Amino acid sequence: MSRTGLLLAAAALAAVLALAAAKPQPGKLDSVDVDAVLKNKRLFNNYVKCIMDQAPCSAEGSELKERLPKDLATKCASCSDTEKSRAKKVINYLKKERKEVWEDFKKKYDPESKWGDLEWASSS
Repeated sequence: MSRTGLLLAAAALAAVLALAAAKPQPGKLDSVDVDAVLKNKRLFNNYVKCIMDQAPCSAEGSELKERLPKDLATKCASCSDTEKSRAKKVINYLKKERKEVWEDFKKKYDPESKWGDLEWASSS
């Protein structure tokens, strides 16, 4: 291969690597069926216990627990549209159907009420 060809190949490889690094990698939460979790009492409770430090976490639960405070504090600024939609669904479900869980969660993660009532999540 000529020197010019080698340089072009190296430049192309560098461009591909840069694009791959810039593209967000899918997380463990991407494969979680939110509707199934909200409908399944056992699964739902497992996630709640994980988030509230009452039980060990699955890999997905650990990722959720790590991301939640930051994502909610920033109004999900770094979330994809799909992640925002899923967050809104869960927040609205908790506020309407599982108020005690929602209140416990807020006491633990937002004791100073800095997040407000998460109005951004109330819209569909």
